[in-house]
Amino acid sequence: MRRFLALALAAVLALAALATVILPVPLEVPLMSAAGVLALRNSAGARRLYVRGRRRWPRAFRFPDRVLRPRFRALAKAVASV
Repeated sequence: MRRFLALALAAVLALAALATVILPVPLEVPLMSAAGVLALRNSAGARRLYVRGRRRWPRAFRFPDRVLRPRFRALAKAVASV
């Protein structure tokens, strides 16, 4: 149940990020990052797609890899606990 709620929250955050594209405030990146972290932590399918993309385009995945390192896990846990 907790995993389903986390994935639903990730979907809501991703939709909110898409909705804020038209606003002049830079909210897209933090919202989409939080949605990505929640999805990767709670979905095996999302992890599989992430690894496949990382193998194909390694340079494009440098920043997300850096964010997902253990140093940022406190941030990821804070986002997951919301």
